[in-house]
Amino acid sequence: LWLTFFLLFLLLKKWKNIPLTDIFVLPKDKIFYIVLIVFLLATVIHFFLYPFIPEADPYTFLSQTDQATTNHFINTSGSRPIFLVLIYIINSITHINNYWIFKIILPLLNFTTILIFYNLSRNIKNNILRIVSSLAPLYLPIFYLEMLISRPQSIFLILLPIMLFISTEIIKSKKNQDNISHIYWLILFVTLSAASIKI
Repeated sequence: LWLTFFLLFLLLKKWKNIPLTDIFVLPKDKIFYIVLIVFLLATVIHFFLYPFIPEADPYTFLSQTDQATTNHFINTSGSRPIFLVLIYIINSITHINNYWIFKIILPLLNFTTILIFYNLSRNIKNNILRIVSSLAPLYLPIFYLEMLISRPQSIFLILLPIMLFISTEIIKSKKNQDNISHIYWLILFVTLSAASIKI
């Protein structure tokens, strides 16, 4: 299902020549890279201090994905089959061990939330305040803990900031062509987010 969504969208992108939104273009602003480095350092330090995956739920899905990887078969009648398919696809493409996908890859993808706060802080003139504002989500223990727990809901948390960013771009944009581009991307991420709630 995940792979189908992306293949259909790539075909639509080629047919309609949809340009990338700003969120897929790396900014030249040095503040962005400072924020990225701080986020990576904070997360990597936690990985070293606590080498296990937090909570028990991820281990249940980890065991199921290990079985799927070994047997090349996913029991779709079980709990959260589309999430297992997503992890299986990532494992098949990257050959990264499922444990590290749960432990490192999915938590790091939560940088999308930091991106939203970075984007909101662009109007702040003081660079230190911009950095502090961009890293605001990390000051909330409940968010930081949720970020480190890899489970189906994590996909929604990763995609939600992207949807919010594209929505704000649609509101700010004055060009119809830009709006059309953003709306196509918004439809994709809303669809994936809706699927992630149910997976």
